[in-house]
Amino acid sequence: MKRSPFVWLAVSLAAALATPAFADPAPAPSASAAPAGRERLAGRFSYVGGAKEIAVKDAAIEKATESMFFATRGIARSKLRDHTLVRAILSFAFANGTVTIGTSDTPPTVSPDNGTTVDYKNRDGDTMKLSQKLAPDGRLTQSLSTDAGGRVATFVLSADGKTLAVTHVLSSSKLPQPIRYTLTYQRT
Repeated sequence: MKRSPFVWLAVSLAAALATPAFADPAPAPSASAAPAGRERLAGRFSYVGGAKEIAVKDAAIEKATESMFFATRGIARSKLRDHTLVRAILSFAFANGTVTIGTSDTPPTVSPDNGTTVDYKNRDGDTMKLSQKLAPDGRLTQSLSTDAGGRVATFVLSADGKTLAVTHVLSSSKLPQPIRYTLTYQRT
């Protein structure tokens, strides 16, 4: 069966922006082995942003795709919503110069914490480029990309160490504009 080029566009867009696969990482190293930024961020966080943040995320997808061709717009929106599901739990661990970010339902992202790029297979088996960098101020930036586009997630912990804001920016040459949204998590 021959598929329309518009279906291929939507499928390739969704693959390029696929949600990275995560899982619960190994326990964090002891406090004596980790610098302050690692100590502060290590642990588990539960999503607390509620329906309002999910609605903002979905509205960002709608806006970014509104000028797409009508035949592909619905497919692209559906795929993007499927690949931007809010994870109930995020966890962070640091060991031997690496950072591991995970959730309970998918494999972890593991890479050097200095921004070095490594190959990464997402939950669909697609190979992506992954880099994760922990800045001296404790901000963690994760980048996942393919030739068609990518996602940058920035993790910022509140001063009291209890609330985590995660800002996602998805971009692709197939998207008329980037998709940007922020989700809030609470330390558990």
